[in-house]
Amino acid sequence: NRVRSIGDSAFYYCEDLISITIPNSLESIGDYAFYSCTDLTGITIPDSVTSILSSAFENCRALTSVTIPDSVTSLGKTSFKNCTALSSVVIGSGIKTVSENAFEGCKALTSVTFPSELEEIGNNAFLSCSALPSVKFPEGLLNIGSYAFSLCSSLTEIKLPASLTWIGDFAFGQNNGNQYPGNLIKAYFYGPMPNGINQSFGYT
Repeated sequence: NRVRSIGDSAFYYCEDLISITIPNSLESIGDYAFYSCTDLTGITIPDSVTSILSSAFENCRALTSVTIPDSVTSLGKTSFKNCTALSSVVIGSGIKTVSENAFEGCKALTSVTFPSELEEIGNNAFLSCSALPSVKFPEGLLNIGSYAFSLCSSLTEIKLPASLTWIGDFAFGQNNGNQYPGNLIKAYFYGPMPNGINQSFGYT
């Protein structure tokens, strides 16, 4: 029989797991499937996978890069939270929403590629990604959630697409105490000012 899913907590806290080969028959990676597999250095997600559920790779602190294939249409909350060595993320065209806290605390992240189909970036999605120097938002993006890029202290410049209709509170705030935008010195808008803009950079 072909493996179609990796169940919830299947490899939970398998701290000595270094690598795993995922078969091309796989369709789903369950909640907490690889939670705290702290020695896991790499993962190849085949294009048969359609869903990566909540906390599937949370606390995989040796994981350095991930490519989410176009087949994936569901990316759960906290799916890659606190993957502190993760430096590169490519998100495939099947993802319309980056869920809440999906990449929170990925402190080594320097590159993230969004698909043109992306419509929403959830609350806290990239919170505390302190090495992230820049972000290219696709035209078609509608919403950026509260604290989505808060404490991304290496961000100095952003360009927001004309399609954007909403930015949540402190989406780009940089300081725990007052949420002011820290090193962010330039923000370009290519359309009407989106709703919520007053507090998205920490100002009221």
